[in-house]
Amino acid sequence: MKTENATGDASRLYQAMLAHLQTGLWNDIRNARTLSWMVSGLLLSQRSTLPNWLSHINARATLAQRTERRVRRWLENPAIDPIKVYGPLITRALRDWGTHTLILALDTSVLFETFCLIRVSVLFRGRAVPLVSRVLEHSSAQVSTAHLLPVLAEVKGLLDALPIREVRLLADRGFCDTQLMAWLRVCAWHYRIRTVGDAAGAGEEAGSTVMRSVDRRNEQALLKVFVSCSPRLLGVFIGSPLTG
Repeated sequence: MKTENATGDASRLYQAMLAHLQTGLWNDIRNARTLSWMVSGLLLSQRSTLPNWLSHINARATLAQRTERRVRRWLENPAIDPIKVYGPLITRALRDWGTHTLILALDTSVLFETFCLIRVSVLFRGRAVPLVSRVLEHSSAQVSTAHLLPVLAEVKGLLDALPIREVRLLADRGFCDTQLMAWLRVCAWHYRIRTVGDAAGAGEEAGSTVMRSVDRRNEQALLKVFVSCSPRLLGVFIGSPLTG
């Protein structure tokens, strides 16, 4: 009985995934079916290793080794362009976003101590869904604003085309740069950028200047210091990065 229920769950999830994935730009629709089974196996097994997916893949092959070879061929297929497939999917997901504020996360990661991945993701239901990314030959996670702006410009072009106007960008302490803040103000994006230690900021609204200073020693454990900016106000914000 459990086996039948598991098979039914896998088939229903496969059909649901296929309905979304087959709208991508595939060179062969069979590749969309294989990916649908792979995603189903990933979700149902809750494991990122390929052998754990096999029991959830309802393939015609009678031997697990054949199913595994089929998946590995998919992963190594040079004719599959991830960008062309993923682009229409994320665009379709954001098309009906409406007037709600879209929260973005800007982050970098070092790969193999040689490359740096710059990524802008959509924060949704506790997950970071990749939106635009770029890889540089750079051994540090801290990159210049000159490298960040082309990535952010690509994000802005995508959001303007949808169109999505209410945007809030979150970033960690390595991105606290006045040139970046100026670019974000031109875009009319709100942002929260974490600062290091004690911070002081100035804000301008209706011609008045506001100076604030923050002492982190009395800060609660779960609170962080962020530089907060809207098109009208620049100052220091204390609180959760997801608050308003």
